[in-house]
Amino acid sequence: MEIVLNEKEYRTLLELMEMADWVLHAHAEDDPPETLKYRQFAQKIYASAKACGNGDLVHYDQNTQQFYPSEALEESDAVLDRIAAFENACFWDELIQRLVERDLIQSEAEAAFEQMATPERIDRAAPIEKMYETVFQESGIDRLVIAKEKSADPDKKRRESNGL
Repeated sequence: MEIVLNEKEYRTLLELMEMADWVLHAHAEDDPPETLKYRQFAQKIYASAKACGNGDLVHYDQNTQQFYPSEALEESDAVLDRIAAFENACFWDELIQRLVERDLIQSEAEAAFEQMATPERIDRAAPIEKMYETVFQESGIDRLVIAKEKSADPDKKRRESNGL
């Protein structure tokens, strides 16, 4: 099989690979073994960068004998803007989903929540999810507050209020 790319399409491929690499490796301390096939594929693509008119986007390290994205690729607006949009969407989606699950568990008790069928969970979650979406769209994180931990010691509150 042969795929023919022009210079602009090859650049787009490199940008896509940089975005994918961010998803695969940005939060990993080391390169996970399960991503080896992607890293090997990237080496194959990077090796053709110069011949495809995109040599400024990839550099070769003699010490490691590996190709790496250049600073120009890593910091290109096309890459950074898409990664930022992705992370922002993930942040809000994950925050809302975790808060909704927490609220359902608190209102139903964890055992009852675990027994709920998926359609019921979705129905019960929908208004809570909508409420959080509205609050966060209007206020961002400004209304988020971490409640102080409740004390198991009933006299602790009295001692704290007396400065003890």
